[in-house]
Amino acid sequence: MRYRILICLALTAFILCPASARVRNFTSSCGKQKTSIVWDGNIVKTGSQTEYYTSGADGKTTEWRLVDKSAGTDVRISMENGYYIITGTYKGDKVNRKEKSKGNPWYQKIEMNGYGPLKGCNSFKYECFGARDLKFYVMSATDKGPEKIEGKNAFKVKSTLANGVFAGMWSCNFFFDGGTSEYIAYKSVEGAPGTPETTIICID
Repeated sequence: MRYRILICLALTAFILCPASARVRNFTSSCGKQKTSIVWDGNIVKTGSQTEYYTSGADGKTTEWRLVDKSAGTDVRISMENGYYIITGTYKGDKVNRKEKSKGNPWYQKIEMNGYGPLKGCNSFKYECFGARDLKFYVMSATDKGPEKIEGKNAFKVKSTLANGVFAGMWSCNFFFDGGTSEYIAYKSVEGAPGTPETTIICID
């Protein structure tokens, strides 16, 4: 009986603590500015900012919470009947509004799912919100195939803005490990012309 209990406990621990929940460390660089990013399962810490992600079995986001006490931010977004429900405080201001989905899947941090779901994609649309402005965005992802990054074999996926005035004018690139398909790097210019490129590299 004792061995059965031990086996059950071991199985429970395996189910509750999957390998994908391991801590991963990244460095974000933009010009001379460097920021540490820590992935701990579905929690992502970037400087003073912490993001909490809740996803379904299919990897789609069901809830996202953004907390940054130093900036007066604690906001939560969830999906209900085709609408995003946005509540809390953002940069010191109270927020309580709805945003209608365009019918695309919600992947708040699409790179969390690895390369598998994006392999071979062409103009695959998904939705997300900007942590810097809390605006609603529709993105279009395209698989660009093999490419080296930091001397490593990787797969590159380009994600382009697909809604609003600047549709098609802004994009970012995700890189996934050529062997494990895990997310390992990101590149984009996140600002006006002349802004240095932002690069995020996994340093595990």
